[in-house]
Amino acid sequence: MAAKYIDFEKRISVIAADELSSASTALAKHEFAMRSRFTEYFCDKLLLELSDAAAVLHQLNADLRAHVFGSERYEFDAFDASQQFKERKGFFEFVRDQSQKDENFNPFEAELSPEMTQVRDEIVRLLSL
Repeated sequence: MAAKYIDFEKRISVIAADELSSASTALAKHEFAMRSRFTEYFCDKLLLELSDAAAVLHQLNADLRAHVFGSERYEFDAFDASQQFKERKGFFEFVRDQSQKDENFNPFEAELSPEMTQVRDEIVRLLSL
């Protein structure tokens, strides 16, 4: 009787391991899809917000031109004038475009230029503060 019980336990262990393995594989597949969609959504949303911010800044400057402050004139500086901003925006555009072309694109595993890798690492550092 004990031998049958031990054999039964071995079979249950094999079945459980097989089910856990397939569940783990399915979970990894879904996790990758979620990360990919999040990355694409995050980049799209960020680029849209930047575009909206540029439009708001343009409107604010147009409104400021209508106000007279003696002989002085004021204008908000463009926030996209810095090289650092252009590099980061370029990275987000690159990731968005690559994600749309290849649903398996992962900016953390893909071959990136040294410049893109540096920008990616800086963004990750800033997001983890």
